[in-house]
Amino acid sequence: MMSNLSWSVRLLRRLRSAPARWVLVSILLGLVLTVGGMAAVTQHQRRIGHRERERHLDRRQQQLMARLKTCEDLLLAARSVMGDGRAPSPQRWKAFVDGLDLPNRHPGLGTLGVIERVPMGATATATSGMAKGWMAEAGRPGAPSPERLLVALAEPADPSLPPSGQELDLRTAQGEAALRAMSQGRPVLSAPFRLGAGPSARATVAFLLPLYRSETVPDTPGNRPRDCWGWVYAGVGLDDLLREAEGEAEPGRILEVWDSSTQGSQRLYPHPGNGDAAVPAFLRAFEIGGRTWMLALQPAAEGPGGRWHGALLGVMGAGLVFTFSLALALGSLAGARDRASRLAEQLSRTSRETLRRFEALVSQTPVGVVEWDARLRIRRWNPAAERIFGFPEDEVLDRSGSSIRLPGGSRDEVRASLEEVVREGRGLTRTLAGQRKDAEPVVCEWTTTPIYGLDGRMEGLISLVLDVTEQRRTEERLWLHQKLESLGVMAGGIAHDFNNLLWAISGNAELARDRVPPESPALINLERIETAAFRAAALARQLMIYTGRAPFVTRSIEPRRLLEEAQTLMASGLPVGVDLQVQVPADLPAVQADGPQLQQAIHNLLVNAVEATALQGGRVLLRAASVEADATLIEGLVPGSALPEGPAVVLEVIDAGAGIDPAYLPRIFDPFFSTKGVGRGLGLSAALGILRAHRGGLSVETEPGKGSRFRALLPAVPGPAEEVQPPGLPTAPLADAGRILLAEDEPVLRGLVVEALEPFGFQVAVAQGSNALLEQLAEGPYAAVVLDLRLSGERLEACLRGIRDVDAAVPVLLCTGSPGETSSLPVALKPAALLAKPYRLRELVALVQEHARKA
Repeated sequence: MMSNLSWSVRLLRRLRSAPARWVLVSILLGLVLTVGGMAAVTQHQRRIGHRERERHLDRRQQQLMARLKTCEDLLLAARSVMGDGRAPSPQRWKAFVDGLDLPNRHPGLGTLGVIERVPMGATATATSGMAKGWMAEAGRPGAPSPERLLVALAEPADPSLPPSGQELDLRTAQGEAALRAMSQGRPVLSAPFRLGAGPSARATVAFLLPLYRSETVPDTPGNRPRDCWGWVYAGVGLDDLLREAEGEAEPGRILEVWDSSTQGSQRLYPHPGNGDAAVPAFLRAFEIGGRTWMLALQPAAEGPGGRWHGALLGVMGAGLVFTFSLALALGSLAGARDRASRLAEQLSRTSRETLRRFEALVSQTPVGVVEWDARLRIRRWNPAAERIFGFPEDEVLDRSGSSIRLPGGSRDEVRASLEEVVREGRGLTRTLAGQRKDAEPVVCEWTTTPIYGLDGRMEGLISLVLDVTEQRRTEERLWLHQKLESLGVMAGGIAHDFNNLLWAISGNAELARDRVPPESPALINLERIETAAFRAAALARQLMIYTGRAPFVTRSIEPRRLLEEAQTLMASGLPVGVDLQVQVPADLPAVQADGPQLQQAIHNLLVNAVEATALQGGRVLLRAASVEADATLIEGLVPGSALPEGPAVVLEVIDAGAGIDPAYLPRIFDPFFSTKGVGRGLGLSAALGILRAHRGGLSVETEPGKGSRFRALLPAVPGPAEEVQPPGLPTAPLADAGRILLAEDEPVLRGLVVEALEPFGFQVAVAQGSNALLEQLAEGPYAAVVLDLRLSGERLEACLRGIRDVDAAVPVLLCTGSPGETSSLPVALKPAALLAKPYRLRELVALVQEHARKA
């Protein structure tokens, strides 16, 4: 028992190997093919047997129909010897029947006779139900008088028909057939009936042909009984008839004939030797003489020596030979195939893993992957590409890049770069700018390389797309910041020297103007010199404004007053047809700003709007509103804007002019850029610089032919606006106004300050440099310190801290070309007054008089 179990386990282990499985599969396959072949042969045998049975039934049916047709032809021939509505003489009928030679030429045909319809005599009685029905029909109005059926002629005498002169009983099958023949107007067969008794009884049928007085059969069934005078009768023995129709039977085959006209079939011809056994037969039903007969056929069973039995044995033998041959062949190859299969499985597993990792990489990478076929149509589109361009995968597959705007405005450049890769056969990197599906700008770096097949032919391209939009924006902002820093450094570097020169010119012109008589012609020239100097200073100030280094002093101001002043300044110079309107709400919050500079920014925006509207005329709207600055609003500002999130005030300048060409839009804030042919191109750049210096921002919306809208935004501050104090004027000179310590680098400027202060009673001591300033300050008290040194940042803070260490209470008046540098100073170090160069000497004198300590 244990040995059998271990053998079974070893067999199962062997079957787990690939060679054993292949051998087993080959055996099963051969057996299946063998069984299939045997089934096909059997099915073919059945089809052939079915066709043979059908042919046999066809032949038997045709033979039987032909035999009965012969009987029908005899009836028709007998009708031709009839007289006009009466039977022929017995002699003539006998001669006619003898001439047919029935026993030899028509076996089975027992007798031919004539049956007449005669009026019913007193002795005639009708006792059958069928006769009563027929007599009742005959007694109706218009129907024939009651009659009976008499056998007029019968040759030769036959038990199937009563002798001549005898009445035919309507209850018999012959009487029923006679009535049917008369009603249908055609030959009919009777139901089968048996003559005799016991084993010698034989089955018989009667064939009856109706005889009418007219030459043709009446058309309507109602006229046929009145016109019918008799019948031609033929008695047919079924045994002889059907035996002749059966012919030579094949051994083992059974053929029987049944009458199925009435309920319950009746066997007409039982096969000899079959007895009363049922025949599991193939049936064929057909109509003959108004009766339905059925042929029942049972084919002979094929023995072991039959032709189909041999064919089955041949198929089975061939199948077994094929099975074992296939098993041997596959068994010899299964080992090698098993090793190859394991190697292929390992390679397939590696390939699948590599493909899975590649697909995961393509789907998860932030770099867009676009694969093109040889026709430059997209066949791969990863999620990163969908995120970059906004097109889902189902919208781009099997489409070209130009048909889906890749990447928007650069569709031609994309196709050109792809065609270049195809043409050159090598990789290519291009940076292209365009739009996403939602019209948002996008800048992409395309790296495209060709894909080659195993045959060395190019099958397509693959592009790696990197979204560098934010990188470019950062680079632009950094470039702008660096440009502004460079300009700021340059402007700050020259501001001191340039303003010193301008102040020297304006100061000397101011002193000279005060010393010449009012009637002197030179007074006009001196005023022109002074005006030109201050205009040059204004030009330098605008350049510094653009860099954000302009001198300014902020305070809380009310925007309404600035807008109304801007309207007043522009009203006198408006062109004809231009209407300037101002809309300011009453509850507008204040802003922290340098009034004159913010006024300059608004003025610059208004000048551009008025000049854009002057040609065709229209309305220029200046309005203000309070808004909440969020990330979306700040993102839409011009690069370089410094507006923080929170409450803000927006100042809008809206015109209905010609608008700005999109090609010029990126450069409108560059200094010295102008499309008007007049001006210096500093208006918008200065406005942007002023707003940036005030922690604000600027946005522009324009459409060619419809106008522009500029929006200046500033942070809102709580509380009311501060009142503005007008600049003071020098008071009358004093005999001893006090000692003033002047720190000035430039000798020319030192002389100007001394000449300006001494007439008002001040004693001016001069120090050159910060060290000398501190040394002289320690020697004695001074009423004030006028500081005009080239100091900035930490150096300026160190100098002011040194002054406070020496004399904490002495007022310090700072003269500088960059007042904004003092905004970062601690409160304790802030100067008492601030003068932005160039300034007028009388302003310096007034401030010194205001802040100097009294002795």
